[in-house]
Amino acid sequence: MRYEPIGGRSLCNSLVGRMSKSNPECRVQAAQSAPTDMDVSLRTCGRRRHLLLIYLFVLKAAANCPKPRASRNTVLTNKALLMNDFPDGSDATLECANGYVAESGSGVMSCAGGKWTEPDLSCKKKDCGPPRPQPNMSFNTSAGTLFGDIIRVICDKGYQIIGASYRQCYSAGWKGRAKCETVTCEKPAAVTGGRSLWDSQDDPKYGEVVRFACDEGLALAGRASITCGQAGEYDSGPPECRGAVERPVAEPLAIRTCLCSALEELPSCLWRGDKTNLDRVSRLSAR
Repeated sequence: MRYEPIGGRSLCNSLVGRMSKSNPECRVQAAQSAPTDMDVSLRTCGRRRHLLLIYLFVLKAAANCPKPRASRNTVLTNKALLMNDFPDGSDATLECANGYVAESGSGVMSCAGGKWTEPDLSCKKKDCGPPRPQPNMSFNTSAGTLFGDIIRVICDKGYQIIGASYRQCYSAGWKGRAKCETVTCEKPAAVTGGRSLWDSQDDPKYGEVVRFACDEGLALAGRASITCGQAGEYDSGPPECRGAVERPVAEPLAIRTCLCSALEELPSCLWRGDKTNLDRVSRLSAR
């Protein structure tokens, strides 16, 4: 026989029916009747239903495909990336990665029996092709023109690169700005006692010649003209203007020293530097 409390929070002694604490009453607990066949059937049905739900859940999970993976040159589309579940029969689409273009296939793959079908998309690197021609510029494309390749910029003789000396192939095309401008030389320094004959406000360009002149009474020492070279430097330094060099005075035609015995000998009686003999020849000529 068992007892149960009526009122209060104290516990009844389940064996003797006495209170462990005061206040509540204790009465004999009513005997529970034996479960009927209906109760057993209901309990069994509930357990089966629970197991069926678990089975269906596991079966559904087994039919779903895992999140698809892209290959080396492909990526999932934005729509496929936003999907969380991939049930049986669903599709996912791949597209070419950045810098690649489709060569064949659609990129669509389907979930069947918990596995994805093999994608048929084939991608290849984008080809930027030859760069657009520009004035006085050429390109060294020996390294290739595919996505990621780098080419060198080359300027014609007498021109120099302004900007990047290379270009690279990206998904949107060639990147890198450059232009070729004419090489110039700085105006030459002033020449003491002289001047340059360059009268333009612009700096001399490649191949142009600068000439010099000295003031009156001075002479050029060095080259009278210099040329602007390919590296932006002159082929020679400017000349100097120095004092005029004294030239030797030409000696007058003199008469050779000789003894003239007769007038007919005058042609052979020329000598130099002897005024006495010169006077003598004059006297002989006057006879």
